[in-house]
Amino acid sequence: MYAGGITKGLSYVLVEDRRAFNNLLKKVRWFNEDIKFIRAEDVDLRSVLWEIDADREKVKKVLGGKRELIKPVLVVVESPNKARTIANFFGKPVARRFGEFEVLEIATGNYYVMITSSLGHILDLSKEEGFHGVFVEGEKFVPIYRVIEDKERALEGLRLIAQEIDSALIATDPDTEGEKIGWDLSALLKPFVRDIKRIEFHEITRKAVRRAMEEPTDLREDLVKAQVIRRIADRWVGFEVSRILQSTFGRAWLSGGRVQIPVLGWVIDREKAYRKKKPVVQITFKGDRWFRIEFEFERKREAEEFFKKLKKLDVELISEEERELLPPPPFTTDMLLKEASERLRFGAGRTMKLAQDLFERGFITYHRTDSTRVSDAGMGIAGEFINEELGKDFFKPRKWGEGGAHECIRPTKALSSEEL
Repeated sequence: MYAGGITKGLSYVLVEDRRAFNNLLKKVRWFNEDIKFIRAEDVDLRSVLWEIDADREKVKKVLGGKRELIKPVLVVVESPNKARTIANFFGKPVARRFGEFEVLEIATGNYYVMITSSLGHILDLSKEEGFHGVFVEGEKFVPIYRVIEDKERALEGLRLIAQEIDSALIATDPDTEGEKIGWDLSALLKPFVRDIKRIEFHEITRKAVRRAMEEPTDLREDLVKAQVIRRIADRWVGFEVSRILQSTFGRAWLSGGRVQIPVLGWVIDREKAYRKKKPVVQITFKGDRWFRIEFEFERKREAEEFFKKLKKLDVELISEEERELLPPPPFTTDMLLKEASERLRFGAGRTMKLAQDLFERGFITYHRTDSTRVSDAGMGIAGEFINEELGKDFFKPRKWGEGGAHECIRPTKALSSEEL
């Protein structure tokens, strides 16, 4: 170990209790996914020792002043939970305060990282200028952004931190909201920080964070523009429709939005279609065998009379068959919400809040996605869990979705519910 991180090393572990070793493996991977356990007979000892010596030579050159040891860099995320999770991957961080703003500092190999959170958006459309924050000049729309009232101290703290560093990495969520927050942070910090880059990770693990820091990119203006348009729609549609609803029904708490309005129309259409359906009496049998039968009627009254008179039903088993059911696709955001609603009776807000917490604590991949792709790392995690809990015969991996940066919503660690 040295000031910039940890050099390559080698340790031998004697395993007597396989289950205890598997538990050790899980705990080690929680802190450092780069640590690998290999059977002793599979190790090329000469090659490993050469790599260890080469790594130590690099450190000697660093300590001898032949190259820069570590670079101070500011990493900005959206929430304090996310900041703490990332900082704890690399050891025990030191907390510093800049006014009322907390920063976590930790060495991560080539960087001395100062991690903090923006606490969400810093800027938003003005409420006093233009039409709900937008000036309309002919065919041009000019949005006016101002610092959100309770975010002045956050901005002041970020600028104080920025005076101590030369580069910053924007690590907000990998979506349009995160890109807009990052764009605003970049604009607000530009006078103080020379080099500002964007980093993205779709799971909060040590390996993903390290990889992102080594491969920074630029902020994407197209995503920022998409968020600006969406925000304008929020204001124009939401504010105006809400005003009409409140004045029409005399209830100040009524509101409507760009999503609520079309969804409400869809719900009404579905209700109308439902009322046109024929009434059905549905009977479900539960026992050794589970099955359901239905009786269809022309009128609702006929169905009700049939149900009231129904006291005993004789069922004869005519035939039976066994079928192998394929597993459903991995979770996308909409399927996560649907499953949580049907199985747990959770509302969308509660489900997304829990998913956000799980993501920020490094337990699942990013939860706003329409991809069903499972990466090789995800397959490995599933295999590790199934092999240990059920046995190797039950692990039958299959490919889902196409390639790309986005993944489905999946666990990032092979933990049982008790371990979680």
